[in-house]
Amino acid sequence: MAKIYVPDMYPTLEEACEKAPDGTIIMIRPGKYTLEKTIEISRDLTLCSETGRAEDVLIDCPHSEVFKITGGSPSFQNLTVGNTSEGNEDLFLGFNIEGGTPRLFRCVITAGIDITGKDTNPTVEKCIVKNCSKAGVAVSEEGRGEFRDCDIYGNNTTGVVVAESGNPTFIRCKFHDGKSLGVIICDEGNGEFRDCDIYGNKAPGISVAYLGNPIFIGCKIHDGKDAGLLISEGGRGEFRDCEFYANEKSGIFIQDWGNPTVIGCKIHDGKEDGVFVHDKGRGDFRDCEIYANEGRGIAVIYSASPTFTGCKIHDGNHCGVFIASAGQGVFRDCEIYRNKEAGIAVLESANPIVSGCRIYDGNQNGVYVFNEGRGHFQDCEIYGNKAPGIAVNEFGKPTVIGCKIHDGKEGGVYICEGGMGTFEKNVLNDNYSNGEPDDWNIESNAGEVRGSENVPEIHEQ
Repeated sequence: MAKIYVPDMYPTLEEACEKAPDGTIIMIRPGKYTLEKTIEISRDLTLCSETGRAEDVLIDCPHSEVFKITGGSPSFQNLTVGNTSEGNEDLFLGFNIEGGTPRLFRCVITAGIDITGKDTNPTVEKCIVKNCSKAGVAVSEEGRGEFRDCDIYGNNTTGVVVAESGNPTFIRCKFHDGKSLGVIICDEGNGEFRDCDIYGNKAPGISVAYLGNPIFIGCKIHDGKDAGLLISEGGRGEFRDCEFYANEKSGIFIQDWGNPTVIGCKIHDGKEDGVFVHDKGRGDFRDCEIYANEGRGIAVIYSASPTFTGCKIHDGNHCGVFIASAGQGVFRDCEIYRNKEAGIAVLESANPIVSGCRIYDGNQNGVYVFNEGRGHFQDCEIYGNKAPGIAVNEFGKPTVIGCKIHDGKEGGVYICEGGMGTFEKNVLNDNYSNGEPDDWNIESNAGEVRGSENVPEIHEQ
């Protein structure tokens, strides 16, 4: 391959890129190169720092984007590209990539990367994208790209934006300390994120909206100033084996028909709720562990209806599961234990389905249904709670079928103050209150309580 030096053989970088034959390696001597106009490349050239250090070669263009790539497979190695002037608030891009398969390696980019077009597929390795006036990276209009081991931080808007059927891959990248979102996927954007670290952003670490549908695998989303993950406006996505922790707001926040699939994730040590689903939010959670959050482990309100299967919700500082304001949802084969307040609290016309769950060792009730709450509880095991296993009052009206309720520290089932319910085929045993057996305690001020085929039957106490 031919090798030329700038400024030795060509006085300007623009002239070198224009006149060098295909396949030329352009070695750039140390210094700052301020361009008069954008360098447009559509063929195979290699631009690299002579010293191999990005900090030795600074390339910027005060009037427009620095590089525009429209084709070919050009390579950029060990360069600093973009806004290198202190206090310069221009909005121009470092790389506008509209075609081709360029490679960026060990570059420092301070004015952003924009990728568009279905035939556009750059490779970006071990680059730093920082302090950009707009997003650090934007991928749209079916653009792709593979990013490996990149550090994207301190950007004025979002670290990464994926929209309009963009479909990049990010592997072992960091998105952090941004002035807004870490990553946003919207407007039917896609993308795959593997083993990435997302932290310290002022807005949610990840936001998915408007039919965005990304895949996140093995990522950590933590120490953000807002929610870890926000799913809204019909956003979807698959989140597998990720960890959400130590965020200032909910670990996962779902609203407005958001409907993610969350599998094998850990959501813990958040400053508010672990998972908050409201305003018609959905979501399919499987085999997740939700624990040690300052707020509720799971909160479901305002007609939201998520599904939780095989999840563990434990050691929270509030309720394990809180369902209110016509919230619904399905909880199947979950373990809910050692929470400071009720394992499950249902109120305000909420009506979940809870089946095959174990609710135990809580500091208050296992299940508390009140203030016109409903709920269908079937084949559950409720035991070892410090307050009654099931408590119903204030016109709460659950249906409880085929459950085992035992070893309660203050009784098995307690119903008072207008509480109602239907209890069928339940087995209660070894529940005590003040040292006396207390499987059923139906106060005189309770409402209508129906029971059949329970052991013991309600009327036997």
